[in-house]
Amino acid sequence: MFPSAVLTTLFTFVLCIGSALAHPVVNEKRAPVAELVLRETNMNSEQWHFALMVRPPGHTGQLLAIEHVVDHTDKCMVYSETREADLNEGNLALSAPLKTPNGESDDMELHVAVTEITEGIKSASQAKIATGDFKNCLDFVSTAVGKLQKKGFLSSADAKKFTDFCAARRAYVKAWTDHVTQQACARGVNGCKSKGGKGGK
Repeated sequence: MFPSAVLTTLFTFVLCIGSALAHPVVNEKRAPVAELVLRETNMNSEQWHFALMVRPPGHTGQLLAIEHVVDHTDKCMVYSETREADLNEGNLALSAPLKTPNGESDDMELHVAVTEITEGIKSASQAKIATGDFKNCLDFVSTAVGKLQKKGFLSSADAKKFTDFCAARRAYVKAWTDHVTQQACARGVNGCKSKGGKGGK
């Protein structure tokens, strides 16, 4: 005959197994709290432009564009995160769920996190633009996505989706837009010092 302590232990073990079978642990995939989207406007024209946006999943309408744009006052390209632009099904080129490596809880927190990473990406100076070999708005997107992936905000597969998109269009975009940027930045002052953006396409 088993001692009472052993029987009690066996009984407790059986209860635990039964409870686990009756209530299995479900490893549910957490729904994304926000998405990174690529906005593409004025395709195949001199005003062809690309910007990133952070949105609640599936949201369209007015959102803040994260981009490199031409500063027509200081004659160079600058980083901007303050321009409101319309996102719709016609200009939404790509989207991907954003991860929350630091516990971000909503799209606004993720927007701040994304801008903190992307604002450090160097924009083209007036002198660099004059050479004809400079980074444009599409190059900014590709660089930004790479940094977001390294910081844990995008999966490797989703980052590759964006960078492949950029690589496939880079030559075409430069052929359409580089000369316009050079013309806009060729006059007057010796480049800009401001980090803030003005306007956009």
